[in-house]
Amino acid sequence: MALNRYLRIMYIKPLLINIENKKVLDVGCGDGSFTKYLVGRSNKVFAIDIKNQNIEKKLPQVIYKKADARKLPFKNATFDFVFCSDVLEHVENYQKIVKEITRVTKKGGECLISTVSGYWNSPIKLRKFLFRLPDLPRHLILGKFDIPDKKLHREFLGHVNYDITPEEIVSIVEKKSLNVKTRKYCSTFGSFLMEIYFSLNLKVRYFIFPMLKSLLLFDSLIKGEKFWQFYVIAKKV
Repeated sequence: MALNRYLRIMYIKPLLINIENKKVLDVGCGDGSFTKYLVGRSNKVFAIDIKNQNIEKKLPQVIYKKADARKLPFKNATFDFVFCSDVLEHVENYQKIVKEITRVTKKGGECLISTVSGYWNSPIKLRKFLFRLPDLPRHLILGKFDIPDKKLHREFLGHVNYDITPEEIVSIVEKKSLNVKTRKYCSTFGSFLMEIYFSLNLKVRYFIFPMLKSLLLFDSLIKGEKFWQFYVIAKKV
C-alpha cells in the first residue's frame, strides 16, 4: 500500500472504528482498504465503485454495487454514515459526488469526505535535486518515479484534479445545512516523507518503507501552513 494511503488511514481509522449500529455507505470503496474498518459493530455496510475489485470476496458482509459515484443508486436520506476517500481527485465533475453524498445522508447522519489539495509541499525538494543528475544515475535512483511531477500526479497517481480545496467541499455540503469540520494534514513532515517515497526506486523503498511508515506519526507534531491532504466531516441537521 502506498505511503500516502497509510497516512490517510492513520488519521481516518479512529473515526471509522467508532461507527456502530449504523447503515453505512463507502463511496468509491476500491479494494476495501477503508471499508474493512466499517465492518462489524452491528453496522450494515454498503459499498459502491465503478470498478469491481472483488470486495465482496474479501468482505462478504459488505453489500457491493457497481455504480458511478456521481449518480448513486440510492434514495434520498438512506444512510446514517457516508464515507468517501481517494475518489474526488480521480474523477471529473467531482462536485456531483459531494452533492450525491449529502443527498443520501439522513438528517442527523454524518458524512466524511477525504481528498488531496494540490501537490505535497516538502521543505526539502529532493526530486528537484535528483532531476539535475545525469540520466543513468537519476533513473537508477528514481526507478518508475523518473517522470516529471505533473506526470507523476496525473498519470501515475491518476489525479485529474489537484486543486481541490477544503473551502470548496465545505461550500457544497453547507448548502444542505450541515455542521461542518475540517482537518488538514500531510503538512511539513508528512510532505517530506512523501518526497522521499516518490523519489526512490522499488528496491530501496522496500527496505526503508517500514521506517517511513513509522515516521508518519510525526506528521501531526511537525506542522506548517501548507498541507496536501484533508478531510471534511459533516452532520446533516
